[in-house]
Amino acid sequence: MLRSITSQFEGSYVKTLHDPIQTHALYGVSNEDVYRAKLELSKVGAVRFRLVKTSYGLTIVCFKLK
Repeated sequence: MLRSITSQFEGSYVKTLHDPIQTHALYGVSNEDVYRAKLELSKVGAVRFRLVKTSYGLTIVCFKLK
């Protein structure tokens, strides 16, 4: 399910988080693709998004997967 999303963003990958709010994080999303990544994640049931900006021009999209 998440593999189809990571294939849309070159170099991205998903990891499980040990957090009470968000359960997963999508790493390696360019700042320009954040909106599209959130939209694609929403289509598979992701909610409660949090964005973490990095100094490399990338964003980590944290989310809760139902």
